[in-house]
Amino acid sequence: MSNRVLGKATLAALIAGILWLGAYLPARADQAPGDRDLLNPMGVVAKANHFPTRKLGRGFSNVIFGVVDIPKAMIQINLTYGGAAGITWGTFLGIKRFIMREVVGVYEICTFFFRQGTIIEPEFPFMPEQRIDWRVQHPTED
Repeated sequence: MSNRVLGKATLAALIAGILWLGAYLPARADQAPGDRDLLNPMGVVAKANHFPTRKLGRGFSNVIFGVVDIPKAMIQINLTYGGAAGITWGTFLGIKRFIMREVVGVYEICTFFFRQGTIIEPEFPFMPEQRIDWRVQHPTED
């Protein structure tokens, strides 16, 4: 076999091994999600589930859908302070949140195999309409 084919096979095996390791790291029994927790992602137990696959999905979601924060911030500011504030302040606030969500998304994709809590609340850009104030926090370690 040529070195090029061997190098590609080694890289593919390495990537598959990392993904397998991240998906099947053993979890403590008290962290296993129940059916009720999956239906209610904002539940206390669901927030304690810092599984690597959830972190990877959260990272991809933040990178792909982070732009949703711009119109969301514009609408929120418009409803609270009026149209002019929504267009100006809401736009700048949305752009700031978008940039922060993109950076955190890339960080979570690159470090998904480490168990950590959420860095940005709401956890996903399109969370259900339960009132959550937007904030950045230090991730918790398990």
